[in-house]
Amino acid sequence: MVGHSSFGGRSIRVASLLGVVATLAAFVLTSWAAEWKPVTERTKLKRGDKVQVQRLGQWVDGVVVGVNQSGWIGVRFRDEHFGGREMTLTLPRDHFRIPAAPRRPRNLVPANENPFEPAKKTRTWSDNTGKFKIEAELVEVLEDAIRLKRPDGQEMTVPRARLSREDREYLRSLQQADDEDDDRFGQDDEEDDSGFPMKDADVSGATVVMLAQAPKPENLAPDAVAPPKEPNARPVALPAKGDFFEQMEGLLVAASDPKRAVLVFENRHHNYTRHVLATLAPGSRASAALEGADGMKAIDLSPAGDLLLTVPAGRFHDRTSRVDVWRIAGTKLEHVVGWQPYAAGTRGFRGVEWGAFVDADHVLTGDLQGRLVLWKLPEVKAVYTCEGRFNMAPALSAGRKYLAVSTAEGVAVLDAKSGETLGGYRGPNAWGTLSFRPDGKQIALVSANRLTVWDFSTGELYRDIGLSVGPWHGGGIAWPSPGYLLVGNKYLIDLEHYVPLWEYRPAPGAHGGAMAFDIGGQFWYLLPGTGGQALLPLSLPHDEAKQVAAQLDASKLLAVRPGMTVTLEVNVSAQPNEIQQVTDHLTRLLTANGLKVAPGQPVKLVAQTRPGEATDETYGPFGPFSRRQKQTVQFQEHVSEVAFVVADKKAWSVSSLTQAPHSLHLQEGETLEQALAKYAQPNVQFFQKVNLPQCIAWPREQDVYGATEISPQGLHPAAVRPKAPKTPQPPGSDLRT
Repeated sequence: MVGHSSFGGRSIRVASLLGVVATLAAFVLTSWAAEWKPVTERTKLKRGDKVQVQRLGQWVDGVVVGVNQSGWIGVRFRDEHFGGREMTLTLPRDHFRIPAAPRRPRNLVPANENPFEPAKKTRTWSDNTGKFKIEAELVEVLEDAIRLKRPDGQEMTVPRARLSREDREYLRSLQQADDEDDDRFGQDDEEDDSGFPMKDADVSGATVVMLAQAPKPENLAPDAVAPPKEPNARPVALPAKGDFFEQMEGLLVAASDPKRAVLVFENRHHNYTRHVLATLAPGSRASAALEGADGMKAIDLSPAGDLLLTVPAGRFHDRTSRVDVWRIAGTKLEHVVGWQPYAAGTRGFRGVEWGAFVDADHVLTGDLQGRLVLWKLPEVKAVYTCEGRFNMAPALSAGRKYLAVSTAEGVAVLDAKSGETLGGYRGPNAWGTLSFRPDGKQIALVSANRLTVWDFSTGELYRDIGLSVGPWHGGGIAWPSPGYLLVGNKYLIDLEHYVPLWEYRPAPGAHGGAMAFDIGGQFWYLLPGTGGQALLPLSLPHDEAKQVAAQLDASKLLAVRPGMTVTLEVNVSAQPNEIQQVTDHLTRLLTANGLKVAPGQPVKLVAQTRPGEATDETYGPFGPFSRRQKQTVQFQEHVSEVAFVVADKKAWSVSSLTQAPHSLHLQEGETLEQALAKYAQPNVQFFQKVNLPQCIAWPREQDVYGATEISPQGLHPAAVRPKAPKTPQPPGSDLRT
């Protein structure tokens, strides 16, 4: 197999010798406890199950309170080492054991019940190497092993994994009937390891929405949120962290009642989440912690603020395969319905990456592949499905009337409840974050080095700006006021002047980052801290930033804009036909942006490949002998880059880095150096995927014109940080640039 060696370094595919080592272990006699058996990865547990947990070398009785998506078990027990105090911990499965109730082999009928085919009979069993065989009678089928009885009466326990393929097929055939009886797929009350019931998702009859080539919208009415009549002018105090490792992961606000919110805290070290119901009113504090959704993490709050949408906590792709809806009843969360939106094996992805309420009866879900489904509740029936972009979350308008989905041509906007395509916004083939302006008049797409804004009602392109405030990936988009965007929770983009105007960052002492939100037509900044957290109402840009903006002249700020003439230079290490393809592609992009191409111009678009760093890479076979067979070789990295250059300074650039692979498959007679040399080549395909923004500001020594630190006491002047160097991205990540 190909994979990382458990001892570090990289790996080479080699013939596995594990079978030789494991053959004797496959048939070693083991004593199986008469009363208890260990909890394995295949053991299914639910809330309320009785278990024993290993605590300081002793087995202690406990009760399961939940199973998180990493498979760790939450258990409640009394710890005698602390005076019999009741404790709740989340621990790995190897810390637990469960009662081993005696049972006969599944699907085996005693001889006196079936005289025509006695169940107890001896057969030949063999291990997975075929070298060891034994005559024995099947006595019992356990979770991940079987018990066999030899003719001399001696019993042994054999792991299923050590059995031959024929033996495993034999066991499967014996258990087929029972498995069909136990298979509850199709019932309304199926449960998984979380212990919460699930309904079957019904996708029959769902409309398939095609997003390609959506026409321009025609006078769409913006879905606005009215600003509050009496906006909050004072900070809202929020609860402190539960412990040092806890982080606030989100603030969920009711669209129809912006003062009602749920705070989501997560402690990834201890595998738990905490949900706190809050009122965003002047001087208010969080009211209470919500109870009942053990092992779940909230991702959205219904428009009325009475329902919560969750996924299993932890966010491993294939484990967050379910969503649940909960009713907020005081401080309790009452389970309403749960389901798996994506069937197992669907294009290799089944995890839920995104979810949101459209209203109390409709929920949207999205997976990593970009498949979106609208579900009607409580029937859990799919209304429509559509295919978005890989790893690209959609966006809902402020009133949740419209759904924006990224496509290869730009952005498509649908009626969120019906799936009807209402219009398309032609733009860059780029990944990023989508966002509606709170008043609904504009829609934006922000990627690592590009910002595109359209007029929502007409679909006309308003701004297409190359950003210089990278590296920036992820983070939120907020609209503090018309004409300004806050990206990555800190950079204020002045849309009128095409430039990053200001940087807002937490004051020293605020740990855990910060988030910005448009809530009910008002802008809020979440400031974390060690002793507590605060939600601050801010008016951005503040006076100092406005004064700087008033002195800017947009006509003099742009180094690249439609109508200009630029020079194209292609210095790419490739075949002549590949160089011509790169030249033709970039020429088409420049022309489409309204630029002319001619030699000798002060502004250049330069496409080049150049050597990167020479790195030492260590590879070894995967398996128990990897320490003795490691080999280190040198690998030459390569950088592929496209940049607008003005007076030998980069005004905007995007690049890709060719790195050594994590694993190699050597052909017969091939050396490690020969195999690695295939990857030590410039990424020429990168140039065919590049897109260019229309407008780029003149290069400056600093990214922004000013900086401000934010504290609970207000805004404080800060020094502008030096420009952050751009880091080339590995192959594949260039698709996001």
